[in-house]
Amino acid sequence: MNRELIKYGPSGSMRIGELPQGCVKCINGEKIVLYMTGHCSVGCAYCPIPEDKQKINDVYVNERQIDLETNAFDMLQDESNNCLAEGAGITGGDPMEVPERTMEYIKEMREMFGRDYHLHLYTSGIFFKENLGLIDQLFEAGLDELRFHPKNITAKPIWDIAAYAKDKYPDKEIGFEIPAIPGKEEAIKELIRFADAHSLDFVNLNEYEFTSSNFNKLSQRGFVSVLSNSAIVGSQATAEKVLRDLKDETSITIHYCSSGSKDSIQLVQRFKKRASKIKRPFDDISEEGELEYARFLLDSKDDIDLLEKLFIEVYEVEKSMYQIFQDELIIETGWFIVEEILKDLRENYMPDVHAEIIARHPIENGPITWVDPL
Repeated sequence: MNRELIKYGPSGSMRIGELPQGCVKCINGEKIVLYMTGHCSVGCAYCPIPEDKQKINDVYVNERQIDLETNAFDMLQDESNNCLAEGAGITGGDPMEVPERTMEYIKEMREMFGRDYHLHLYTSGIFFKENLGLIDQLFEAGLDELRFHPKNITAKPIWDIAAYAKDKYPDKEIGFEIPAIPGKEEAIKELIRFADAHSLDFVNLNEYEFTSSNFNKLSQRGFVSVLSNSAIVGSQATAEKVLRDLKDETSITIHYCSSGSKDSIQLVQRFKKRASKIKRPFDDISEEGELEYARFLLDSKDDIDLLEKLFIEVYEVEKSMYQIFQDELIIETGWFIVEEILKDLRENYMPDVHAEIIARHPIENGPITWVDPL
């Protein structure tokens, strides 16, 4: 069997075989991320989830915390619509720490968004050891794709559970997702051979990387990062060796997703979709999917009134092309408008007015990523 190893994207991602639908939609920026809880009983050393989220039992959709007491599903629907999403990746923590909540959200999303809205879920698998019926509940609720993320690559009881799930639900996409850990090539290959022999759909290898929450644990184990980013030296080479060694031996999809791919492709595409949905008439969208606009930082409400009057009477700026924030003493508008009027404004009306062009992430209360004073 001769299978081609395909490299894609700017950051070294690779695949053999067709990607699972969950990956396709993530790469296209078509998925929201639903954090069901920060809790996880497994405690992987490489867990990338921020420590503050690991210790709480809150729910987040993308970067927005959901108010569980009032408008949980309204906020979920709003975020999905704003992102033009076609599915959700359900993660944590481990969503199976809160099975009733997880089932409720799956059922609600299936009802809100319909059959074509793709739902995939990550779990360590440990909760299925005592209750295989949870797998039935997930698929009966409407889950499309189940990804096992075992703490140890060689956790064979979890392998057996994944094989059981695929045998019982042959029409569902079921696979493994593990980090490409340097020095673990043989263990990774053993897992892939098992998955292939039991007709699972895929094995995803994620680039091993440092985060603020796992840095100490991984550095104590002797791992070092690539100079240009947080990726760990040797992870990509490990993945490529595994793919090349097994490409002609197996028929299963093997996919390596680089950390750069998550940032430069998946996140950017999601940002672009969300930005296109929420942008104001005067906002621009950058190549990175950020919102770019200008703002005047004023000293008083009298200054706000004066500048708005000048906008209307002197510069003929339409009301849709600016937004006033009275409490913050800010007027936001298009950067192209500010560049056109600023010289005249300072020379004839407001000599000390402060203006700047900014970019920010297109999320609720998104951080400002750069500022260019004018």
